[in-house]
Amino acid sequence: MELYQYIFKNNITQKNLAKDLGVSPLTVHFIVRRKSSPSLKVALALEKLTKGKVSLEELLSESDLKDYSKRGWDEL
Repeated sequence: MELYQYIFKNNITQKNLAKDLGVSPLTVHFIVRRKSSPSLKVALALEKLTKGKVSLEELLSESDLKDYSKRGWDEL
């Protein structure tokens, strides 16, 4: 599920989501609009917060995923 769909379906605001993630509302806005990719830490937090309904694969580009797996997932 796309992040914007999760937000709409669960009737939450970007501001509240940002607070739960510990990031700015503008950061969430850019992630929702796909203007920027979240950091691995934020992507993992979103996946956990949404109970897997929004996955890493949906949040990160294929090249980001490859890059993280090359460097190792422990770089949080």
